Amino acid sequence: MFVEKEVARLLELEICYHQQVEVIKHDLVRRFDWNVATAFAAIDTMHHGSIGIESVLAFCRHNGFHAHHRDATAIIRRLDIDADNVINFEEFAEAMAPQ
Repeated sequence: MFVEKEVARLLELEICYHQQVEVIKHDLVRRFDWNVATAFAAIDTMHHGSIGIESVLAFCRHNGFHAHHRDATAIIRRLDIDADNVINFEEFAEAMAPQ
Protein backbone atom coordinates (compact mmCIF):
# COMPACT_ATOMS: atom_id res chain seq x y z
CA MET A 1 0.00 0.00 0.00
CA PHE A 2 2.86 2.41 0.78
CA VAL A 3 4.41 1.92 -2.67
CA GLU A 4 1.12 2.70 -4.40
CA LYS A 5 0.73 5.91 -2.42
CA GLU A 6 4.27 6.98 -3.33
CA VAL A 7 3.68 6.24 -7.01
CA ALA A 8 0.41 8.17 -6.86
CA ARG A 9 2.23 11.10 -5.25
CA LEU A 10 4.89 10.98 -7.97
CA LEU A 11 2.21 11.06 -10.67
CA GLU A 12 0.49 13.94 -8.90
CA LEU A 13 3.75 15.91 -8.90
CA GLU A 14 4.26 15.17 -12.61
CA ILE A 15 0.76 16.45 -13.37
CA CYS A 16 1.33 19.61 -11.33
CA TYR A 17 4.66 20.19 -13.09
CA HIS A 18 3.02 19.78 -16.50
CA GLN A 19 0.22 22.19 -15.58
CA GLN A 20 2.68 24.83 -14.38
CA VAL A 21 4.76 24.50 -17.53
CA GLU A 22 1.65 24.91 -19.69
CA VAL A 23 0.69 28.12 -17.87
CA ILE A 24 4.15 29.54 -18.56
CA LYS A 25 3.97 28.51 -22.23
CA HIS A 26 0.60 30.21 -22.64
CA ASP A 27 1.94 33.35 -20.97
CA LEU A 28 4.98 33.35 -23.25
CA VAL A 29 3.05 33.10 -26.52
CA ARG A 30 0.82 36.01 -25.46
CA ARG A 31 3.80 38.31 -25.05
CA PHE A 32 4.42 40.77 -27.88
CA ASP A 33 8.16 40.11 -27.65
CA TRP A 34 7.97 36.28 -27.75
CA ASN A 35 9.62 34.59 -30.70
CA VAL A 36 10.58 30.93 -30.62
CA ALA A 37 13.50 31.44 -33.04
CA THR A 38 14.94 34.22 -30.89
CA ALA A 39 14.55 32.09 -27.77
CA PHE A 40 16.32 29.18 -29.48
CA ALA A 41 19.15 31.46 -30.62
CA ALA A 42 19.53 32.82 -27.08
CA ILE A 43 20.38 29.30 -25.91
CA ASP A 44 22.28 28.17 -29.04
CA THR A 45 24.92 30.89 -28.72
CA MET A 46 27.54 28.83 -30.58
CA HIS A 47 25.16 28.65 -33.59
CA HIS A 48 25.34 24.88 -33.90
CA GLY A 49 21.69 24.67 -34.86
CA SER A 50 21.05 22.57 -31.77
CA ILE A 51 21.05 22.88 -28.00
CA GLY A 52 23.24 20.55 -25.98
CA ILE A 53 24.00 20.17 -22.31
CA GLU A 54 26.72 22.82 -22.30
CA SER A 55 24.40 25.32 -24.03
CA VAL A 56 21.74 24.74 -21.38
CA LEU A 57 24.28 25.19 -18.59
CA ALA A 58 25.71 28.37 -20.14
CA PHE A 59 22.24 29.83 -20.70
CA CYS A 60 21.29 29.16 -17.09
CA ARG A 61 24.52 30.73 -15.80
CA HIS A 62 24.02 33.76 -18.03
CA ASN A 63 20.55 34.20 -16.55
CA GLY A 64 21.62 33.87 -12.93
CA PHE A 65 20.68 30.26 -12.34
CA HIS A 66 23.22 27.57 -11.48
CA ALA A 67 22.07 24.32 -13.02
CA HIS A 68 23.78 21.02 -12.39
CA HIS A 69 24.93 18.79 -15.23
CA ARG A 70 22.31 16.20 -14.26
CA ASP A 71 19.57 18.86 -14.52
CA ALA A 72 20.70 19.94 -17.99
CA THR A 73 20.86 16.29 -19.01
CA ALA A 74 17.29 15.80 -17.77
CA ILE A 75 16.10 18.77 -19.85
CA ILE A 76 17.79 17.41 -22.96
CA ARG A 77 16.30 13.95 -22.38
CA ARG A 78 12.83 15.39 -21.87
CA LEU A 79 12.84 17.49 -25.06
CA ASP A 80 15.04 15.39 -27.36
CA ILE A 81 12.51 13.52 -29.50
CA ASP A 82 14.97 11.80 -31.88
CA ALA A 83 17.37 10.74 -29.09
CA ASP A 84 20.48 12.35 -30.59
CA ASN A 85 21.35 14.02 -27.25
CA VAL A 86 20.66 17.55 -28.51
CA ILE A 87 17.55 19.62 -29.04
CA ASN A 88 17.12 20.83 -32.61
CA PHE A 89 14.93 23.78 -33.53
CA GLU A 90 11.89 21.67 -34.37
CA GLU A 91 12.09 19.85 -31.03
CA PHE A 92 12.50 23.16 -29.22
CA ALA A 93 9.57 24.76 -31.04
CA GLU A 94 7.35 21.79 -30.26
CA ALA A 95 8.39 21.86 -26.60
CA MET A 96 7.67 25.59 -26.31
CA ALA A 97 4.25 25.42 -27.95
CA PRO A 98 1.31 25.23 -25.57
CA GLN A 99 -0.77 22.08 -25.84
